[in-house]
Amino acid sequence: MPMNVCDLMDPDGNWDMKIISKYIHLSFHDAFNSVTTNINTHDRIRWKSTTSDNLSTKSVYNFLTKLNFDKDEARFWKHLWNLNMLPKVNMFYWKVVSRRLALGSNMYKYVKDSDPYCLLCDNQDLEDEMHLFVHCNFYLNNIYCFNGNSDSMHWFKSWMNNRNLTSKHNLISFIIWSIWKFRNSAHFDNKVPNIHKLIDSIRTSYPKFNSSRDSKASQIQDKARMLTRNNHMHRKEDYDWFIMFDASFIEDDYTMGYAISIMDNAGVRKQCRAGCGWASCPLEAEAKAGIEAIRWMKELKLQNCCMINDCQILMKILKGEEDSEAQPWRSQNSICRCKFLL
Repeated sequence: MPMNVCDLMDPDGNWDMKIISKYIHLSFHDAFNSVTTNINTHDRIRWKSTTSDNLSTKSVYNFLTKLNFDKDEARFWKHLWNLNMLPKVNMFYWKVVSRRLALGSNMYKYVKDSDPYCLLCDNQDLEDEMHLFVHCNFYLNNIYCFNGNSDSMHWFKSWMNNRNLTSKHNLISFIIWSIWKFRNSAHFDNKVPNIHKLIDSIRTSYPKFNSSRDSKASQIQDKARMLTRNNHMHRKEDYDWFIMFDASFIEDDYTMGYAISIMDNAGVRKQCRAGCGWASCPLEAEAKAGIEAIRWMKELKLQNCCMINDCQILMKILKGEEDSEAQPWRSQNSICRCKFLL
């Protein structure tokens, strides 16, 4: 059996059908003849899933996800990430649905000295996502919850897909977030659980949270509109999209979090995304957030975009007004990648 393609060709570079007939059935000969050969170029492996025929990690990921693509689940995750809440709260919901919260039942798998039972009620029930947010007797008769006997994802879908509750999604989300914070205060601050304090906290905090969130969104929209007008005066053209990204950095453990928001030229937020990672300094955290924002912008194939960030040093570097070499050396790699992608 020939080991190379060239072994199946004659000296002129054409297919040698006599040799091919020894190994390939006659019905495939036409397929061979339909492939043109060029002896002046080298053979290379091609990846059919990309237009450039080049293999990439992203193309492999897209290929594998399409094999088991669930439109309903994709729609659910999109709805979950687009809830009009803070990025850290959206990340919290992802942990709830993915069963990644540091609850008693989860911690007991790794730390045997920990208590796997619920801290809020007196029952010896394992503390998992469904117990804490659905079945816990501590608030079951005082706060309206939704019945559910399946996993947390199906429970989330049950009220997120309920059209009668569409206008209450933010309130329900805030109640779930408040229960989680209340549970943590009882666990870490040794506070005695009091259902009336939880209810009062929700009643007083939600209007403030709602107004502050709307106020912040309004400020972002005004900023986007103002920036649009300013750029229209100086550049003569308008932007179609505004990509706003921001990052937070904790020096104690070098962790970072980021949030990305996409708005149209009318100031309406269309999509948002959040994530976490590690960084060496605040500037590197902002640069890594910029990398994720640019990648997402290219993934969505958005054109005529304006990048917005509150880190003046990073923005000056991206505009070429400041040299990145003057910044901490640990952050230079991320800054250069951000600038290169842009």
